[in-house]
Amino acid sequence: MLKEIFTGLVVQGEFPDLGWMEFAQFCQDSKLVDENCNLAKLDLYFIATNVELEEQDGNSDSSLCRFEFFEILIRIAKGKYVDSGKCKTYEQALRLLLNLFILPMKDKVEPW
Repeated sequence: MLKEIFTGLVVQGEFPDLGWMEFAQFCQDSKLVDENCNLAKLDLYFIATNVELEEQDGNSDSSLCRFEFFEILIRIAKGKYVDSGKCKTYEQALRLLLNLFILPMKDKVEPW
């Protein structure tokens, strides 16, 4: 389902990658943005996810490819649930994030 969500998002913008504007809008639409996860934190996660220690052809430094989309969801889950003590493991945090915010958006993201 994550692949379908990602694909639905990228066709709305910078195909084949997901730009900041589309990602930020998705986070707001999914009600992910709150006092524990504001747009400033999401921007930091976006920047950190895009850091390339080695040059990768076809992987822009200003947008998310598919594996980076998964990585940023893990970063968000960590910040929202592990760092706050609500979850003890990354797995628990990611499952909670996916079930509460990401997977419910599947039907709202236009499939291509």
